[in-house]
Amino acid sequence: MPKIDTAELLAAMEQERNEIDAAIKTLTRTLQRKFTPPSGTTTKRTAKRTQAPVKAAPAAKTHKRKPMSAETREKLRKATKKRWAAKKKGGETSLAG
Repeated sequence: MPKIDTAELLAAMEQERNEIDAAIKTLTRTLQRKFTPPSGTTTKRTAKRTQAPVKAAPAAKTHKRKPMSAETREKLRKATKKRWAAKKKGGETSLAG
C-alpha cells in the first residue's frame, strides 16, 4: 500500500473547498442580482402590484334620436340634393378649365 501524505491531502482538500466556496458566492450574488431588486427601488412588476386597480370607465350612454317628421326629411333631402349639385357643378368646371 502506497504511503499517503495527509498534510498534502488536507491542503488539496482545503484548496478545493475554497474554490467551491468562491463559486457558491458568485452564483449567489448572480441570483440575487437577477431576481431580487435592491432595497428601496421598484421595478415595473412591483410597481404594478402596488398601484390601486384602475376601474373601467363607465360605458358611454347611447343617445337615441327623435324620429324626423316628413317635413324635416323633405327639407334635408332638398338641401342635400342642392349641395351635391353645387359640388358636381364645381367639380365639372374645375376639370374643364
